[in-house]
Amino acid sequence: MSPHDPTNAPEGLRDSAITCIRLAVGRLEERRPAEAHALMDMAARRDLDVVLFAALHGPAEIRPMAAATFALHRPRGGEIGRPCAIFGAAGLTLDPGKAALIRTVFDHAQAAFESGATPPPLLSGLYGDAAAEPDLPPLRVLFVMARHVAANPLCIESDLLFHFMRSAARAGLEARAFAADALIYDSPTKHPFTDGEIAEARCALDETLAAFRPDLLVFEGNFLPTPRTLDPAWLSDARRRHGCRVVTVIPDCYDLAQNCFAVWADASDAVLVFNAEAAKPYLTGQDDKVVLACGLPFDEALFAADGSGKTEAMTLVGTNARNRGDLVVLLTAYGVPISARLHNRRAGEAPDMDEYAALMRAAKLTCNTGRVENSRTLSLVTGRCFEAILAKTVLLEEIGSRLDDYFVPFVHYVPYASAHQLVMFSQFLLAHDDVRARIAEQAHAWHRAHYTSGRFWRALLARLGLTRATVPDPVPA
Repeated sequence: MSPHDPTNAPEGLRDSAITCIRLAVGRLEERRPAEAHALMDMAARRDLDVVLFAALHGPAEIRPMAAATFALHRPRGGEIGRPCAIFGAAGLTLDPGKAALIRTVFDHAQAAFESGATPPPLLSGLYGDAAAEPDLPPLRVLFVMARHVAANPLCIESDLLFHFMRSAARAGLEARAFAADALIYDSPTKHPFTDGEIAEARCALDETLAAFRPDLLVFEGNFLPTPRTLDPAWLSDARRRHGCRVVTVIPDCYDLAQNCFAVWADASDAVLVFNAEAAKPYLTGQDDKVVLACGLPFDEALFAADGSGKTEAMTLVGTNARNRGDLVVLLTAYGVPISARLHNRRAGEAPDMDEYAALMRAAKLTCNTGRVENSRTLSLVTGRCFEAILAKTVLLEEIGSRLDDYFVPFVHYVPYASAHQLVMFSQFLLAHDDVRARIAEQAHAWHRAHYTSGRFWRALLARLGLTRATVPDPVPA
């Protein structure tokens, strides 16, 4: 969130809010914090932008109170704005008593993990035997996916196609991409394609399928079809005519989103999802087609880091949603150095793949939240969790998702339940390189042992029965 001048409210309310904050500063100087809090809350009710301005630009002694008050008046204030019941409220510095208590939490979790008292995460065997590394057959894989986010040429490159393509090639598969931006995601917010461009793209796709003759077609099905897009009839026909297996990828398969699973399941041999909690597949009666993945099959080399050369204390990158801006305000107000890149996914504003990976590699800590907007309960395990671990930056992840199914908290990553915990854990880790380095290295090693892209591709191909390359005979139209 960019700092901005408090000029949006009516002048009378703005002036009243400024007066309240000035009075609050005086009450703090007089050691009357309860009255200062009341005045700050009154300022927020008059003009919240004034309180935001105070949190980012006010005197150092008032910034934490202004930031905490700002958070409490935001949509999720009751969750993220409350002090921690164990560690109390955060401050501009972490006092020695709280630091010792936090150290105890980390050390206890580490000892329990090393002794075997902590059981392995539930899904640590998702991709099968961690010791198995068989060679992959030389299969031909065609990815029919959008080149840009939401198939909108005005947006940045889609990480879905980028990582699927690169990881497949690194795994030894013969991978080819077809950029299907003109054929998927027909929506009012998308840059429109003409009827001629759509017809040309359909012909090019049919020609690519006929010439490449894939063993496996991986299709991006995170949308509801319209007369202008590819549809299940096309997918079924491609599967029949070319004799290939079909995997449909639905990244947003959760119960608040549109039911894409029900649309594409019939035409697919398998449907790849990233959220284990979705009930929609079970309501369709085709849950046997579900293949769960723990994050994308990443191009791991893009994030490769040796743990040294960390020039940034903390990073937070993502769309300006999910209350990320509020977290930036709070961290900044409490003096935690943070390099934030909040954006709207537009090219030229959002970082490209190389820039994004460089931001992750350079950071000692990464702040993330998987909370789905418009939901009070649903949080997802986002790809950034795995990207942070691959980059050896310690992940601070808001609780609520099922990340514990893959990694051990306080051993492989650091969960936080409120902004106060986030601030104090960040302060501790930035002051204790030994704990930070231990978590980063252990998380990276755990990922390498259980969740690599190579393991993903072996598990997926085994599930589909693709143990050798085939040259299917074309079926006449």
